[in-house]
Amino acid sequence: MITYFCNNDNIETNAMEQLSFFKDKGMDIAVFPDIHYCSEKNLPVGVSFKTTDRFYPLITGKDIGCGVMYLRIDKSDYIKEFDKSKHYKAFDKYSYDMTDDGLGGGNHFLSIEEGEKHIYIICHTGSRNLGISLYQQFLKRIDDFNHKEGLNDSFLPLDLLDEKTLNYYNSVLNFAYERRKNFVLNTLSFLQQNGYVKTNQKSKYTVNNFKNWDNIGELDGTKYTIQDSIHNHIRFKDKVIVIAKLI
Repeated sequence: MITYFCNNDNIETNAMEQLSFFKDKGMDIAVFPDIHYCSEKNLPVGVSFKTTDRFYPLITGKDIGCGVMYLRIDKSDYIKEFDKSKHYKAFDKYSYDMTDDGLGGGNHFLSIEEGEKHIYIICHTGSRNLGISLYQQFLKRIDDFNHKEGLNDSFLPLDLLDEKTLNYYNSVLNFAYERRKNFVLNTLSFLQQNGYVKTNQKSKYTVNNFKNWDNIGELDGTKYTIQDSIHNHIRFKDKVIVIAKLI
């Protein structure tokens, strides 16, 4: 069964054709507004579905754990609008030091947005090279399984998911999460250092590792709240597997 959380009349034809992947396998699927054709795979981006006895590790792509995080501060702590002409180049250079793997290309981004009551620092990025390595490991395991069973498919049986593999998979998701946290908190620090956000510290033009910081806290006198959402991932829980490939 296919459940649409969007107007299915507006879905492009080739993306609709790719949804037959799920019909052929008798799986329930949820389709979201960002659905679009994916030339690299046999299903579109913008879907989520669940299985029980098998999982499809390649569907999430090579950027496993990719997601969007925002850091929110009160607008009262925002002193002035960011001056691109003065600080964009410095901020761009600064951002390369926030993590070891960089932000990434494509639709990945790091931005400062203004709402009615809050300022938001938003980051969209994933696991980068670690995710690519995990993808390649799953690809080899699928090739070995297909060769052994005489198949030509893209799944692995759930009983082949050992605890070591599961723990490593979850560590990759966490790695991507920690990278996003370093981006948003270091961006807040940059804004403080350059007079855009209130701070109780003198300027200290440095990059810090914030991966273990709380999602609700205070940085140099500025209170913040962090929220995170992963859109390329597989969740294993109580014999139910939920797979999401979004954005």
